[in-house]
Amino acid sequence: MTSISFQEFKNKLLEPGLVDRIVVSNKSVAKVYVRSSPRSQTSDEVVQGPINGNPARANGGQYKYYFNIGSVESFEEKLEDAQEALGIDPHDYVPVTYVSEMVLYQELMRFAPTLLLLASLLFMGRRMQGGLGIGGSGGRGGRGIFNIGKAQVTKVDKNAKNKIHFKDVAGCDEAKQEIMEFVHFLKNPKNIGLGSQNPKGALLVGPPGTGKTLLAKATAGESGVPFLSISGSDFMEMFVGVGPSRVRNLFQEARQLLLVLYYLMRLMQLVEQGGVGLLSLIKPGRFDRQISIDKPDIKGRDQIFQIYLKKIKLDHEPSYYSQRLAALTPGFAGADIANVCNEGALIAARNESALVTMQHFEAAIDRIIGGLEKKNKVISKLERRTVAYHESGHAVTGWFLEYAEPLLKVTIVPRGTAALGFAQYVPNENLLMTKEQLFDMTCMTLGVGQLNRFCWEKSRREPKTTWRK
Repeated sequence: MTSISFQEFKNKLLEPGLVDRIVVSNKSVAKVYVRSSPRSQTSDEVVQGPINGNPARANGGQYKYYFNIGSVESFEEKLEDAQEALGIDPHDYVPVTYVSEMVLYQELMRFAPTLLLLASLLFMGRRMQGGLGIGGSGGRGGRGIFNIGKAQVTKVDKNAKNKIHFKDVAGCDEAKQEIMEFVHFLKNPKNIGLGSQNPKGALLVGPPGTGKTLLAKATAGESGVPFLSISGSDFMEMFVGVGPSRVRNLFQEARQLLLVLYYLMRLMQLVEQGGVGLLSLIKPGRFDRQISIDKPDIKGRDQIFQIYLKKIKLDHEPSYYSQRLAALTPGFAGADIANVCNEGALIAARNESALVTMQHFEAAIDRIIGGLEKKNKVISKLERRTVAYHESGHAVTGWFLEYAEPLLKVTIVPRGTAALGFAQYVPNENLLMTKEQLFDMTCMTLGVGQLNRFCWEKSRREPKTTWRK
């Protein structure tokens, strides 16, 4: 089809008599159907039977040209004037038919706002996906905008290959002994004598990284029942009623599994946000036992190191490193020990070493305690000397004090979180401290000020960390 103007239509088609009929589509486009020969040379006759309200012709013509019209009234007036000027008899005027046709582009523009709204809702639903609902083995379920009330549960199947057992947990022998009784009850739910009942649950209390979650997973692995894990923060939402709905959904899934072990992480966050309080949480009848898991002592750290060192290529036996590393990491939790082993292996790989040595583990401990070493930090000789006097003041003062904590390491290498240097001590693991111990620790902390006044003509201000201690 060829686009023409009304003037071209008039001179080239209408005047020679080549126009068979005109079809106006959607009151905007005039489609011209032309004959193969002028009217005077054809023998076309009108046949009976209307087509769209107009007489049909034996030769319907062929659609070849089109032009745009401004308005229907203007088009009809111009067409009538043109035919009258050409002397065409009114009975032979070109028939005009008006039709309504569907244009894909115009229809899409009509539905464009609705399509954009649906696309936005679909995008928001995809963005909200992340694991609400019960998922597969070891994973999280699908989450969508319509599943916001489902519990965000991590499910570990009892037939999973990477199950955790009690042999994978160390450093908390007393807590593990308490938890092992739950395994006995889960394996033999009917074998409870003397009229006792199955335990309802246990509250694991302790600092972060001490192995509470690991101990719960080991309980599920030993008992051979499904394990459902969820965090207390998942129950807190900005929408009212979402939290209780997730709680109900969690216990509904647990009831369907008959024997199941579910673990609520960071439960205190939920209690504090709800304004309930600790006393309401530990009310008799809610938790049968409260098990405290503290940071491991040197013996516990030795056991934990032996577990993680078995997975690393060493130049000596794991027992050779475990005792020394346990002494170098006072106050470390189980998660910190795992980080030390992993960081030591990464440092060895960075140095392209075939085996991991003690030097790599010492660098890993310094990296975790003090942060990343700042090799590019420019320090003047005076600043380095000042830091050396300060750190040596702690070391020398503690050397002559009987009840002070033993010095483990002192360094003046600048690091990320330890300013220009730090001193590491072996903390006293006793629960009580005598008056002499408190006095000696205070002298070791503040005695560096006397050293500064002795070595320098002007007294220097003590760092904030010293006064904080």
